[in-house]
Amino acid sequence: MPEATSVQELPNVKALVGTSNRYRIRMGNYRIGFEVNGDQIELMRVLHRRDFYRYFP
Repeated sequence: MPEATSVQELPNVKALVGTSNRYRIRMGNYRIGFEVNGDQIELMRVLHRRDFYRYFP
């Protein structure tokens, strides 16, 4: 991931509705789900887009 000072600066990042600290990044047909806690980012799932919303959050 490129260096950034906030999550919103990363390309293709969207906050997930109904959560305050979970986001997803679009990478082609795949989605990367992650959670932000302070300055720490925890990568939680990398799934094909058809499965992503079934298993994350």
